[in-house]
Amino acid sequence: MAHLKKNTRASLSGLSIHFERKTDNHSNEEIDISRSHLNQDLMQDNSNMVERFNERLEDVYCMNRKDVKALGTWIVTLPDELKDLSHDKQQEFFNETKNFLDERYGKENAVAAIVHYDETTPHLHYAFVPVTFDEKKDRLKVSAKEVLNRKDLQTFHDDLNKHLKEKLPFYEKGILNEQTLPFQNVEEIKKYNETYQEMKQALEQKKAVIRMKNDALEPFEKSLKRINDTEKMFDTIDKNAKKGFGQVVIKSSDFEKLKTQAVENQVLANANEKEMYILKDKNKKLEKDNRMLSTKLDYKTQKNESLTKKNNELTKVKNDGHKFRELVKRDLEKQYNIVDLTEKEVNALSVVKAIDEDIKPKNKEEGKSWLDDLNNGKGTRIEESMLEKALEKALELYREIVQKVERMMGMNISL
Repeated sequence: MAHLKKNTRASLSGLSIHFERKTDNHSNEEIDISRSHLNQDLMQDNSNMVERFNERLEDVYCMNRKDVKALGTWIVTLPDELKDLSHDKQQEFFNETKNFLDERYGKENAVAAIVHYDETTPHLHYAFVPVTFDEKKDRLKVSAKEVLNRKDLQTFHDDLNKHLKEKLPFYEKGILNEQTLPFQNVEEIKKYNETYQEMKQALEQKKAVIRMKNDALEPFEKSLKRINDTEKMFDTIDKNAKKGFGQVVIKSSDFEKLKTQAVENQVLANANEKEMYILKDKNKKLEKDNRMLSTKLDYKTQKNESLTKKNNELTKVKNDGHKFRELVKRDLEKQYNIVDLTEKEVNALSVVKAIDEDIKPKNKEEGKSWLDDLNNGKGTRIEESMLEKALEKALELYREIVQKVERMMGMNISL
């Protein structure tokens, strides 16, 4: 099974302490520190989670707000079918899981990939910065909402399952089992599942009511049987008396008592039979409701399966915006002969290149963004004279746009 959590920057310290076992005093009683040496760091770059996180945020834009979810964490637990396999095969499982996550969210965004063998069940903690390309601002940005969207969550388990089955010959059953729902962490599907569970519970309640009604019928049926037996006894005595020409000996008082009992029994039988018919009619209605509820439940189940199949068939195309950004970066590095451009340098050189190619900003906001990018480029490795020349031209273009907007506003006012 795999579980996702979106975290703020404030959670980073606590997560790193737990992931990297920076203390021997754990609140989790399942941690056996005598086995902590078996844990495995799959990053293997001699840095730590906090350093990788801070380094990545230097290259991408992230809103400076406390509630921004700047870190995503997946916990992938070793399936039961692999628990008895060798340690090497379990490591293969976690290595391939990491490869899948690197490919899905970008290896450059990974900040932790640690396997814990010192708890009840081996599991992988994978942490990453959810980065995507902002087309409007033409830059990489942190956005858990866009990266970890509904489509990503709905297809995650199926995609991971398919990857592992392709890469691991010993992996057969799959990570999708009766414990794993295909729509974890999605509000709409969660609400649908709640409705499904409520209907299932209502069905069980209906069945319980039917069983109670059947139990209530049992005494009436026994009473009716006793009455019928009494009537049969009376008929037998009456017949024997006729056959023996009145020679059957029975006290007159007992005979009258028997007749009275038979009459009372008949009255009771009629009342019980009426009540039994009423109960049976109610029972039939309950059974009808039960069948309707079962039909609705079957429909919901089929719809659930249909949704799963439909989501599995959706095109699994990741946002390749950051790849395009890397191409732009390499092109600028080659053109201006600067290696490993920073985000500020990429933004500034992109504006310089646009101005050199006589490209103008589309609007006032873009013009202001050009000025900001060029000013932010000061103090970097870009030649100051190049920036000053571009700034002068960018300011000229910005003023043209402002004047044009003011003229249009003046015309509207006069109209």
